[in-house]
Amino acid sequence: MSDQTVAEDFARSIHDLEADSEHISITSSDPTEIQNAEFTGAVELNTVRATYQMSDWSHGTRYLFELYEEGFLKVRAWKNKHLVQDTYLALRYLKPASKVTRIVARRSLKAAAGLLLATAIAAITSFVLPYDQLFRSVSIVLGSGSIVSFMLFLYLTYEQTHFFSATGKCEVLRLRGSVVTFRTCRTIADELCQAITAAQAQNTDDWPIYLRKEMHEHYRLQRAGVISDGACSSATREILSRFD
Repeated sequence: MSDQTVAEDFARSIHDLEADSEHISITSSDPTEIQNAEFTGAVELNTVRATYQMSDWSHGTRYLFELYEEGFLKVRAWKNKHLVQDTYLALRYLKPASKVTRIVARRSLKAAAGLLLATAIAAITSFVLPYDQLFRSVSIVLGSGSIVSFMLFLYLTYEQTHFFSATGKCEVLRLRGSVVTFRTCRTIADELCQAITAAQAQNTDDWPIYLRKEMHEHYRLQRAGVISDGACSSATREILSRFD
């Protein structure tokens, strides 16, 4: 039997393993948390090493991150006070190196600066030329436009930090920091990278076993709605290609 056939057998039997898998044991009575905590291997999560919070009033979002000593991350996200994400990630199956993308709304910033300059000119003109009431009205309109443009700059400018699964190369976590939360987001991202490195250093599984467990983790995240069906399938194919 070829190595590739063995790998494919792993993939076909992965759902059969679900019935025999154990679960994370967490100190919570919330059935949603327990469902999201499904994982291969008996792990008891009872020691929170660090907690981070990030709130962004410009987008109406709030995040809570809890790092466990056992090598897990709990992620909770709210949008306008509604919980939109509540899940756990096994850090030993993530890449310690993240990818960062930045978008800067330069046009909005330039528009805000230009309108602000025009506002100042109109305000000065109202004191030295006739029709002062007209120029005051113009300065108010231009000033309002400057404020709106600057608010658009704050809303449209952001930095995203992407975290991927170690072998499947599937994005499982995305931190979005706006102008308001840049520093907090970067601090959390750095802490997560260190925690992922520490979790991987404690891994003692042989390579084939590690691959199988990472594959299982992708299916768990798919069921929890963290990744799509297509992303899970793509990650599975990537992992199967690693069986030598």
